[in-house]
Amino acid sequence: MFSRSVKVSPMSACSKEEESVLADEEALTVRLGFLDSDGARQHLTLAVLMRTPGEDVALCMGLLFARSLIQSADDVMDIDVSRENFVRIELNETANAEVQKLLEEPSPEADKNDLPEAIKDNQFQMRADYLGNLQKNLRLKQDLFHSTGGTSSCGLFDDLGVVLEVAEDIELLNAVHKLLGHLLLNDSLPLRKHGLLVSACPSYNLVQLALQARCPMLVGFGPPSSLALESAQKTNMTLLAINDEESFNIYHDAERIII
Repeated sequence: MFSRSVKVSPMSACSKEEESVLADEEALTVRLGFLDSDGARQHLTLAVLMRTPGEDVALCMGLLFARSLIQSADDVMDIDVSRENFVRIELNETANAEVQKLLEEPSPEADKNDLPEAIKDNQFQMRADYLGNLQKNLRLKQDLFHSTGGTSSCGLFDDLGVVLEVAEDIELLNAVHKLLGHLLLNDSLPLRKHGLLVSACPSYNLVQLALQARCPMLVGFGPPSSLALESAQKTNMTLLAINDEESFNIYHDAERIII
């Protein structure tokens, strides 16, 4: 979307009108079909997401995976995208038990402490000098960010610091869901030999999503929250923040970094 704006420079006491490219944002309704305990097919609205249009199927698959409603693409029987800003996903019988859990309202305290299983292996290690290239490598693949300057990104990287896939959205959690959805559709989960990079400070929700994908390393563009660090410590996840190409901070589990 194009928009007119006024650029103001207080130091030089001047202003000028210019044209800007804005990232699109629209509502997406996600409907879920499943069999109830009596064997009858039911439908419910799982979410209404404010997102950047595009990759809607991957976004919905990642959302279902993040909520533990599906474990693989085989749990999905059908996906209907025939209507604009609307996705309907029909689940197989294998996923129905998890939907019943969704209908029960969890308490906030239980949700805080319900972390995925700890990561017990150290198959993924990375040289420290490769970490400095991650921020630059992610930026090179952020096509939407380059044109708008207004999106967040999540990237998948290997032990050589190569950013293999990137997903973008106006909301960072949507970007992570899009990336996880792509990986799920390509049968590329779990992520035991890869890391995730986010263009923000790691939060508790981001750590939880990385753990859900069995990802051993999460790297952010700033320091993590206190709860994100606590969660990483409990689950053996390596948690880092990149400062620039010259330095980074390791907040937990330096064993996966070869210095």
